[in-house]
Amino acid sequence: MHSEGKLNYGQFLKRGPLERARIYMKKHKTELAEAEKNYGVNGRIITAILLVETRLGTYTGKSSVFNILSTDIRNMLWKKVSGSTRLSRQEFEARNPAGHTKN
Repeated sequence: MHSEGKLNYGQFLKRGPLERARIYMKKHKTELAEAEKNYGVNGRIITAILLVETRLGTYTGKSSVFNILSTDIRNMLWKKVSGSTRLSRQEFEARNPAGHTKN
């Protein structure tokens, strides 16, 4: 884990990362244009996010994106329903097999 507030975002503005981002945009020009057309997000923005979050796909971390997102969604849902249910958090998780992992 790292603290987002302490991350040196300036590292992404150096010549090397910016050049890799330019190459990435050229290589994936068609896909970025299609994503922009379908979702309305500029390809440069998509590339910037990919640069910061995954180093343009070269670092994807150790956790599955699905697991991370499903955990976030379960946490938000628990926050919303916890005051109006008799379920404990453990019971709530047990009823959510898609996101619940047994050790």
